[in-house]
Amino acid sequence: MAHPNWNIEGLSDHEVIIARGKFGQNQLNYKSGNTFLDTAIRIAKDPMLILLLVAACIYFISGKVGDGIF
Repeated sequence: MAHPNWNIEGLSDHEVIIARGKFGQNQLNYKSGNTFLDTAIRIAKDPMLILLLVAACIYFISGKVGDGIF
């Protein structure tokens, strides 16, 4: 299967310099400090997890250990 030739050309060197000055470098910026601890804290703050832990504590207090573990 032949690929279509659309005669597409890139930017000239001068156009690249102008575009970099106007829009900045073509780079992704991301947070490099995403550690295991940050992820664990984010999971611990999840409302559904907090609700499940509260429900499990209620089961443990009421003596239904099997339901609390489940």
